[in-house]
Parts: sequence; structure tokens; C-alpha cells
Amino acid sequence: MASHKNDYTHGKMDISAQSGMYQSFLIATQWGCVLISAMIACMALIWGAQVPWLQSVLGCGAFSIAAGLGMKMGPSFTITSVVLTVIGLGAGGISTLVSILA
Repeated sequence: MASHKNDYTHGKMDISAQSGMYQSFLIATQWGCVLISAMIACMALIWGAQVPWLQSVLGCGAFSIAAGLGMKMGPSFTITSVVLTVIGLGAGGISTLVSILA
């Protein structure tokens, strides 16, 4: 069997790239958990608890913004939450308009 020279020394490897990637993964997971929780809560309120869609969308949008501020997720998360809330309001408005006209 051939002898292999081991250049690895424990604790001497530069792991800055791996650390940055792991930090990005944690941030993306945090964003995803908050946004998915808000969306599922909104759907549960509308379809399960029979809460009117307008109050559900606004309440879950406020929840998402408050969670982002509480977790110090930054202004980009707040903007994303506001944009998703506006999209939800637009979708609910279109749905209501279609049901009125049908």
C-alpha cells in the first residue's frame, strides 16, 4: 500500500466561505419560516375560522412585519412582507370582484 501524505491539520483550514454560506442558509430559513407561517395562518383564518379575507390578510401582514421587526430581520424583509400583503389584498379584491360579477 502506498503511503499518503496528509496536508490537513485540524483547525488550520480557512472556513470563511462555508461560514458565510451557512449564515445565508440560516437567514433564508428564518425568512421562509416567518413568511410561510403568515400565509398558512391567513389561509386558516379565511377558510377554517371564516374570518373575512380583508381582516385576515391585513392581520397576517401585520404579524409578518412585527415578527420581522422583533427578529431584527432588516428593512428588506419588511418591504417583502408589505409587498406580499399588497399582493394578497389585490388577489382578494379580484376574487371578490369576480364573485360579484358572476
